[in-house]
Amino acid sequence: MYDLYDTGNIVRLYRIIRRELPTYMDFLSGKALARHPPPTDPVFLRVWVGVSTYAALAQARGTAARYPRLGIFIAALDVPTTLEAFRIERSLGTVGHCTVWGDPYMLSSRIHALFPVEG
Repeated sequence: MYDLYDTGNIVRLYRIIRRELPTYMDFLSGKALARHPPPTDPVFLRVWVGVSTYAALAQARGTAARYPRLGIFIAALDVPTTLEAFRIERSLGTVGHCTVWGDPYMLSSRIHALFPVEG
């Protein structure tokens, strides 16, 4: 499950966020934010109840550049693979796209660094 992203017991993932000072709100799922009606496709429904992240900073920057409404900063997250509090899966059939399921407060506490989208 973690073969491309795992460096020991920690997975480094990148999340596009809206603020320079992130809060747990930046780690809420589409469902928790009541964004759009729930998808009817089961693949998209799984992502809708999780949080989108990327395996590489360049991937997150590319997505943020294509979709500026997502945010202007990127949080580097060090997510432990040994905690049952988080589940990480590659998703959407896109190279490097991962969905993380877990508590938004705990996820926000895993921020390692922040980067501007335009680097």
